[in-house]
Amino acid sequence: MPPSDAVAARVQEEAKKLDEFYRRITSCRVIIETPHRHHKWGEHFHVRIELGVPRGKIVVRHEPNLHNAMQAAPKRDG
Repeated sequence: MPPSDAVAARVQEEAKKLDEFYRRITSCRVIIETPHRHHKWGEHFHVRIELGVPRGKIVVRHEPNLHNAMQAAPKRDG
């Protein structure tokens, strides 16, 4: 998806909160992707957060699955 100032600001705002939990974070990288466009199911994003910490890295991923997307889709008659 094209870069968005609003999304970048929100990511920075949320990343700053991580410092409250662990002050030794040395880096934070956030990747947000829209791998497929399912207009009838809404926007579903893949998010990957990589935190640099002493002696390593912590990686958190969220990848929506098709089943959950279909569950959230509005029901159609017929």
